[in-house]
Amino acid sequence: MYATTSIEPQTKGYLSNIIKNTNEHQVDLLKINGLPNDAEKIKIDAIRAIEESVTSLTSMQIELQKNAHLIYDNLQKAASLLKEDKETSNKLIENTYEIVLESEGELQQELERNKETKALFFNYSQQLHNSLLALEKENAKLTLEAQKARNKANKFKKERYYFLALGPFGAAGLATATALFATWSDKANKANKAASRSKARLKNLEVFEDNILRLQDGFSLNIEALSGVQNALGFLKGNIENIENNTAGENNTALELFLHAAVKEASILVLDVA
Repeated sequence: MYATTSIEPQTKGYLSNIIKNTNEHQVDLLKINGLPNDAEKIKIDAIRAIEESVTSLTSMQIELQKNAHLIYDNLQKAASLLKEDKETSNKLIENTYEIVLESEGELQQELERNKETKALFFNYSQQLHNSLLALEKENAKLTLEAQKARNKANKFKKERYYFLALGPFGAAGLATATALFATWSDKANKANKAASRSKARLKNLEVFEDNILRLQDGFSLNIEALSGVQNALGFLKGNIENIENNTAGENNTALELFLHAAVKEASILVLDVA
C-alpha cells in the first residue's frame, strides 16, 4: 500500500529554466541601442514576441504544475485503495487519464506556439543579415570617402607650404590652396564622423543579430524541453492505459505493477514542470 505524500522539487525543472532563459534574452535585447530604423522595429517586435512567449509559458506551467500534482496524488490514492475500494480506485484512474489528456493538449498548443516563435526569429535573423550586408557596404563607402577627403586635404596642405615658400610670388596660389585645404578638411571631418556613426551602428547591429540568433537557438531549446515534458506525459498516459485495460480482472498484481510505474512517472513529471 502507498502512503500519500507530496513532492516538493528542490531544483528548477525544464519549464522554469526555459522561462528564466527567455527572460534573460529579453533583458539583453533591451540593453542594445543605436540601431538602424529597420532593426529598431525588429527589436520592438522581438521584445513583444518574447513577452507574449513568457506569459504563455508561465500560464501553461502554472496549469501543468497543478495537474501534475493532482495526477501524482490521484495515482497514489488509487494505489492505496486498490485492494479495499477498487471502484473508487478505478474512478481516480479514469479521472487522472482525463487530466493527462487535458495536459497533453495544453502542452501541444504551447509547443506549436514556440515553433511559430522560432520561425519568427529565423525571419528576423534573415532580415538582419540583409541589413548587416547593406550597412557593411555603406560603411565601406563612407570609410573610402573619408580617406579620399583626407588625401585631398593633405594634398592642399602640402601645396600651401609650397606657395608659402615662394613668398609674394605664391600669394595667389596660397590663397587658392588654403581655401581648398579648408574645404577638403571640412569634408574629411564630416566624412569621418559619418563613417564613425556608421561603424557604431554596424557594431550595434552585429550585437543585435547575435542576440537574435541566440534567441532562435533558445526557442529550439524551449521546444526540446517542452518535448521532454511531452514524452513524460506520453509514458504516463501509456501506463494509465495499461492500468485501465487491466481493471476488469480480479488479479490485482498487474495493476499494482502498472500503478507503481505510473506513480514513478508522475513524480518525474512533477519535477519536469517545476
